[in-house]
Amino acid sequence: MLPPPCDEFLTKHLVDTSSLTSPGENSKKKSDTTERKMTVTPSPSKSTSETGSTLKKLIVESMQALNALEGIDGVAYSKAVERFHEDYMWMELFLQMTEDRKKDWCQLMSIWFLISNLASSRLLAQAGL
Repeated sequence: MLPPPCDEFLTKHLVDTSSLTSPGENSKKKSDTTERKMTVTPSPSKSTSETGSTLKKLIVESMQALNALEGIDGVAYSKAVERFHEDYMWMELFLQMTEDRKKDWCQLMSIWFLISNLASSRLLAQAGL
């Protein structure tokens, strides 16, 4: 059981309960959002093949940088990869970070995952599910 200040914080700031709908609707919304984010709109000056190769290069560079980090656990690694998949902008930002900041960012992804799971479990328990 979380102390009241933590419980209140999680409820107010980490979980938007107004968006909780049936599981099917949530999956559909998340899928639609992911598809929009992963759609790369080519600039008028670039061909589609140039844009595709640029995105592929960005993916390769990001994964090489992530794989080069030492001391990153499996959860942090998989959450970083998931974040890269959500929006290519995360890959661009990641590549600009120093090695120490990259490690911090990966660990933050792991912590965020644990907190969001805890908050979700707490809400489900409150709802009696």
